[in-house]
Amino acid sequence: IVVLYDFGDNSTIRNEYIRFDGGVRFGRILEDMDSLAGNVAETHADNDDGYPISFVTASVDRIDLKRRFPMNRNLVMQGAPIYVGRSSLNIQLSIFARSDPQLIICTANFIMVAR
Repeated sequence: IVVLYDFGDNSTIRNEYIRFDGGVRFGRILEDMDSLAGNVAETHADNDDGYPISFVTASVDRIDLKRRFPMNRNLVMQGAPIYVGRSSLNIQLSIFARSDPQLIICTANFIMVAR
């Protein structure tokens, strides 16, 4: 699953995520990361049987900030399961520049648990 941040092209979106000093509102990014991890978990576990599955965030295992968030570039946040247990999933998220996927800004691992 992919989320696009058009910071470079859309000033309205940029203004929702920028701090007074030009940096990123990291709490807002964390909210988005948690939401994306939940969406990845639900998408992975959905088997169309009509039985609702709820996921909660058990822990955020590691957040690595590789560099400052460039608020003038378009970014991509991508998530995928890297481990699946009987009732839990380890979801790895990464944020990188859309024009240069090798320019990784942040990575994190979320452990989601079904209840």
